[in-house]
Amino acid sequence: QDGTGTKYKAVEVSAAGNMELVSSKLSKVEDGKVGLTSSGPVIDDITVYIYDEKKLLFEDEISNAGGFTKVYDLRSIPARALTFLVATDLITLSSEKVYLR
Repeated sequence: QDGTGTKYKAVEVSAAGNMELVSSKLSKVEDGKVGLTSSGPVIDDITVYIYDEKKLLFEDEISNAGGFTKVYDLRSIPARALTFLVATDLITLSSEKVYLR
């Protein structure tokens, strides 16, 4: 985490013996809005799962996710903190908690 509240996570992913670096970054854009940036050579589809403390709230499938940036508007969700899990069919790339308020 840097001084702006942005969290970074880098994960090494092995596919067919090749080591590649995949990184994702969560940042609070404003109250109730969270930006997710993912970069790296992942060519598979990526699914973003958003959980509150008890259940899955949202699932977002992103095709050919070699790198993407997306802002999630979560102002209608009453939870103070949510967990973002970024995964392919084979591996979890990152899992981070973000505080909305």
